[in-house]
Amino acid sequence: MRITQMAEKINLKQVMDVSVDVHKDTLNFFFEAEGREYVDECGNRTTTLGKRLEAYHEIAREHGMKNLRIICEPTG
Repeated sequence: MRITQMAEKINLKQVMDVSVDVHKDTLNFFFEAEGREYVDECGNRTTTLGKRLEAYHEIAREHGMKNLRIICEPTG
């Protein structure tokens, strides 16, 4: 067996989890940082979603975290 890539270790203390409930037309977000809970909603559009994730990443950086981990739960 030939190894082509080594797995990168992730420091979970530097990751902020963002939970997303996906609906046809809207996305509902929930996350927390340093004991504060954040709840948000936006339209299910690529440009809108990108802007929201950039804002959440900035919140994560303000609290000393480097990355977001997106956890999706599609409604079906």
